[in-house]
Parts: sequence; structure tokens; C-alpha cells
Amino acid sequence: MTIFAVTYRYSDDVATRDNLRTEHRDYLRGLADQGLLLVSGPFGPDEAPGALLLFRADDKAHVDALVEKDPFTPSGVIAETDSTEWEPVIGPLLPGFRGDRQAGVGTPTSDTSMPTSTDAAQTSAGSDRT
Repeated sequence: MTIFAVTYRYSDDVATRDNLRTEHRDYLRGLADQGLLLVSGPFGPDEAPGALLLFRADDKAHVDALVEKDPFTPSGVIAETDSTEWEPVIGPLLPGFRGDRQAGVGTPTSDTSMPTSTDAAQTSAGSDRT
């Protein structure tokens, strides 16, 4: 399967974003549990409001359909999206992106493996930007 980088740019409607955040994250957690969403998170506090999401899917149309089902989309929280096919080639996270342990960068340790959706949920529990 192919990896796609998706960027969200949020609208100025912070109240709706806050109200839908739990539903949004539950939806994304479900995609992560299915192996479709590799990682996601908000941009830093000094950046324009938005997020980066990395998906593994058969094609861009599938990713676009997943984005359309995100509770943030029909509510207008997401003002703009961009989906781009992405091919990672270097780095300690490469085995996780490839879905195997062959990266040509040595054998990854538990420190460099891809986190599970449970890890991501625990890490993101303190963040309220996405």
C-alpha cells in the first residue's frame, strides 16, 4: 500500500472544533486500529491551526473518502485539505511506514518502532489542538 500525507487547515470556528474533538479523535483512533492511519497530530502553537496525518491506503481516492468521513469535515472545522502521495526512504521510523522490518538502516529497537494507536492516544491526551 501507498503512504499519503494529508494536511488539514482548520477554520476559525474553535468552538465547533472543541465540541467535536472527542468524536474526531475516536474516528481517527478507529482508522489507526485498522492500520489505515499511521500517525496524526496538530501543528505547533506558533503555526496556522491545522494538522498532519499520514495514511496507508491503496489510492488517493480512498484517503480522500476517509477525510470526508472525519467528523471535522462536514461541520466545517476543516477549511482546507491537501492529500499527497509520500514515499519515505530514510530514517529510523521507516520500518513502521513500510510495514516490515527491512529498512537498510539496521534493526530497529523498541525506541524506533512505530507507536500504537494506544500510545498515540496517551501522548495526545494532553494536547487540545487537534
